[in-house]
Amino acid sequence: MKACILTTTFPAYEGDTKGIFILKLAKELSKKIKIIVIAPFYKRSLKRLEYLDNIKVYRVQYFFPKSLQRLAESSGLFFEFWRSTLAKIQLPFLILSFLFKGLKTSKEYDIIHAQWILSAFIGTLIKKINKKKLIFTIRGSDVNVVGKNLVYKKILKFTLKNSDFITTNNKKQYEIIKSLNYKNVKLIYNGIETDLFKPLNKIKCKQKLNLTKDKKIFLFIGWLEKYKGINYLYEAIKLLIYLT
Repeated sequence: MKACILTTTFPAYEGDTKGIFILKLAKELSKKIKIIVIAPFYKRSLKRLEYLDNIKVYRVQYFFPKSLQRLAESSGLFFEFWRSTLAKIQLPFLILSFLFKGLKTSKEYDIIHAQWILSAFIGTLIKKINKKKLIFTIRGSDVNVVGKNLVYKKILKFTLKNSDFITTNNKKQYEIIKSLNYKNVKLIYNGIETDLFKPLNKIKCKQKLNLTKDKKIFLFIGWLEKYKGINYLYEAIKLLIYLT
């Protein structure tokens, strides 16, 4: 069994943290089947073709010169699309670049595993031409943001209809997709590396990080983007301090 992963978010180079959870997924899958990844060639990327462990990674440049690329550079492709005219111009170039590379590459693979709706839309076109199976993994903005726009809503429905299997990473989206009468849907939460993320002694941790012992500490892990809701956390902390 061989699978081709299409994703618009992926580490820009070995050691980068952008979209690292997709790399972790690919590495786990590669223990059982052969995996290849097609991802954007970012401004910070160093190689168009590289191997990360036993995973082959093709990086696709979608605009020239590379320094002007905007669409896939941040943490949210559709958020970047709406706030940048240049990003809007680059959307068809990204689709065509991924499509050409995917058509050529996926001929040798059995399954296309697409992450997010844009990759899945491209994967649908590849599926129809190359006669492959398509798995569509929904991650956050696919339903929450895209589904609010009429054009993208139609694209989402088209992609869902043509997917052989659909996975979501949270219960709310799973229930939404199930309510639309799609049967081949499964809820699969994001994995956790228990060797890295595990309970530790709070006092010792604070000592190691030189943090104060007598105050509460809030931890946020994620991109510093407005849609992540960090502004609400900030306001909530201020309110909590005021009330206590």
